[in-house]
Amino acid sequence: MDLSPPDEVLFGCSSAMQDVRKWATRICGTNIPVLLNGSGGTGKEVLARWIHRHSPWSNGHFVKVNCAAIPGSLLESELFGYEKGAFTGAHTSKPGRVELAHHGTLFLDGIADLPLDLQSKLLQFLQDGRFSRIGDESERAVETRLICATNKDLAEDARICITALMSSACGCRVYASAAKTSHSWLSIFERSSKRNSSRNPSP
Repeated sequence: MDLSPPDEVLFGCSSAMQDVRKWATRICGTNIPVLLNGSGGTGKEVLARWIHRHSPWSNGHFVKVNCAAIPGSLLESELFGYEKGAFTGAHTSKPGRVELAHHGTLFLDGIADLPLDLQSKLLQFLQDGRFSRIGDESERAVETRLICATNKDLAEDARICITALMSSACGCRVYASAAKTSHSWLSIFERSSKRNSSRNPSP
């Protein structure tokens, strides 16, 4: 059952929130990775679910991962899954959240808390849509919409410095594409945005 608030409640009638709605509507039809930036309680996840619900990926799953709540040692297996025998206790193979979001939306909450040693694998996935489970040398291909969220100001963070697509409204900002810097996360985020800007999910 969809418990999302109706649009008139979510967006209200202020000009700022109408701008949010306008830009969110434009983003929905693309596969551009999106960053939602705002303080806690400003509705980042609600907006992410709205974007998913109004996108071509709406028939797929909306898969949420709270990066800040999962220990770094477990986050890789949670995101990308693992094969039987990959580590002690891996008695069966298990798909990760990335696979579960195939033809749907992957929502990474608390993206600023992603461990540095895990960023390269996520960057590779952003670049070409391919990844490997832990303990598996073969690659898997996934089509998914990526939405990230954080309550931290990434404008001053050298790891994830994103160019604003629109100005802030009600404490929550919507971003897409990336500023050109020397850091690999930024350049790959930018290339991923360009590569996916006109793509739709496979039937």
